[in-house]
This record gives sequence, structure tokens and C-alpha cells, in this order.
Amino acid sequence: MIRKSWFVVLLTTIMTLLVACDDFPFDPPESSAQFLLTHASPDAPNVDVYVDGHLFAKDFAYPNSTRYNSLKEGSHEVKLTVAGTNNEALVATLDVTAGVYYSVFACDAVANLSALVLEDKFGEPAIDEAMVRFAHLSPDAPAVDITLEDDTIVFQNIAFKKATPFTALKHGTYNLKVKVSGTDTEVLEIKDVKLLPHAAYTIWVKGFATGIDEQQLGAEILFHKFLK
Repeated sequence: MIRKSWFVVLLTTIMTLLVACDDFPFDPPESSAQFLLTHASPDAPNVDVYVDGHLFAKDFAYPNSTRYNSLKEGSHEVKLTVAGTNNEALVATLDVTAGVYYSVFACDAVANLSALVLEDKFGEPAIDEAMVRFAHLSPDAPAVDITLEDDTIVFQNIAFKKATPFTALKHGTYNLKVKVSGTDTEVLEIKDVKLLPHAAYTIWVKGFATGIDEQQLGAEILFHKFLK
């Protein structure tokens, strides 16, 4: 059994987000979408990220995420190169609609690097709720269920490169279990997950089931934004 404790502090999460570079062109909110990028490939090197040829993030490391940035409605080229070089690691097309939020995950093992694009439909939480989504981004892990400490299933049968819709949970601190789907086999514990009211989060499983050190199976908590 692999166990790892994750102490999630909102300010720490925000401060570790990589700041976009100054030459990236920003668009006014009324004509733009919002997108963020996460480096989710456990064996990929640091990368430089370009959007339509403009440097967006430099020396971007696993498992970091950017903050949201604006992007004009339409199609855009997102290119990742090995940091400090012109060696392309991934080229993808991102189609966005004004007023919509997107999360882009550069995921899978480096030999099969691909982009998972999720539309962030946060929903409307009650006054005492947070909105939470789960994404499975461990390339060699089987489909999983996510349960509470009492084994109540919160998210069920999520396969690699799949994500759940955002789901309302009461704000508070949670200890979650990751189990092989349909079994009681626990492969990961995610402890002390702090959910603030009217905030949106993605919990994503990272690393390899067979990984060690920085590539071992684990989890990250991505804070998206506070919701109105």
C-alpha cells in the first residue's frame, strides 16, 4: 500500500503557481476565455510553453500549474519545448469560447505526451459548499474510486485521462482514499484536504503507480478560483 500525506494550504497552492511571462498577449475579459496549464507528466523535463508563438511560461516544472490567463476566442497553438531548447515536446490546438474557463493538462509519460483539455463548468455551490472535481493522471494506474474515510464513494470508476464533473461538497477538511475501482484495495491516501466555501478545486492523481521518489504515486490539489 502506498500512503502519502498531503497538507493543503490555499496560500501555498496559489503562491506555487507559475507566473506567466510578460510578452504573452492578454485580452480583455469580455472578448476572451480563461485558461490555465498544468504540467502533469511525471517523467517529462521542465518545459517552455508558447501560445501562438508567444512565451507563456518559462522553465515550467512538474507538477506545477499556472494561474488563469485570458485568451481571445478561437483556435490557438500551444507548444511545449524542452526548457531552454527548441526541441518540441508537444504541439496542440486549443479551441476556446469567450466567457468559458478551461484547464489544460500536459499529461501521460513523456514518450506519449498529450494534452487533456477540460472545460471548467464550476456549478453553483451553496453558501457552505465547495465545488470539487477529480482527474486521473497517473499513466500506469488502473481506474479508481475516491472515497471518504468511512468508505463512502465520492467519485467512481475514473480511468486514466478522465475527469469527473465538479461536485458540491461541504466545506471542511477531508481525508480521502484512492482505491482500485470496484474493490477495497487502497492505493493512496490523501490527507488533510482543506476545502473552503465557494471555492473550486481539482484533485488530481499524479505520478506512476510503480514510480519512486518524485515520480511516485501522489495527489495534487489545484485551486481554481472563488465562485460568486
